[in-house]
Amino acid sequence: AMIPTLWRFAPLSLRMMPATMLVSALSVLSEPAQAQLSIDRGEMELRATGDAQSRTGVLIVRNDGKVRVQGVVALEDWDRAPDGGNRFHPTGAMPHTCAPDLRVFPASMTLAPGESQSVRVEYTGTERAAECTSLVVVEEARGSVAPTSGVTVTTRMGLKVYVTPSSSEPSGEVTDLTVAPPTVEAGASTLTVTYRNGGNRHVMAKGRLEIRRD
Repeated sequence: AMIPTLWRFAPLSLRMMPATMLVSALSVLSEPAQAQLSIDRGEMELRATGDAQSRTGVLIVRNDGKVRVQGVVALEDWDRAPDGGNRFHPTGAMPHTCAPDLRVFPASMTLAPGESQSVRVEYTGTERAAECTSLVVVEEARGSVAPTSGVTVTTRMGLKVYVTPSSSEPSGEVTDLTVAPPTVEAGASTLTVTYRNGGNRHVMAKGRLEIRRD
């Protein structure tokens, strides 16, 4: 059988992504079931050097709800847990952060139903030896929408921003592959692939898993 697989990793030197990821946990992004606000993308790549256009990006925030809502925009840091899940940290807490060289504008907005707002994301720093990354967080301001029940749900969405140095080359390899026997909980064997990124930027690794019978 041929099983297509897809991995996304960041430089090992930056400790942005895990060295080990379970195939069953490759899909780590999800959208909220119900949300007033939405964003038009989940990732953005900027350049550490070059003209203003290469160092700047635009995120579109839209109010998909039926009432006016206020949104706020802030920066946070993030990395990946060993199982591939996203972990979030205060801005400036991680060694690979783009803060304080990343700027977002505006920091707040009020949108009518169906209205959209452009958010400018700009890298203002200098050349870097390795890629940095930060998270642009968009969320509804508390109290901006009156709850219809006793439960208040706050929607948070994140844009992952990568700032890539001018001399960046992807480099990676599969260093180990193990198969654990079936367990009562999983009900099937678990395949673990260890992928090492030795470069100075994140990479997209594609491959195929071939299962052959001797």
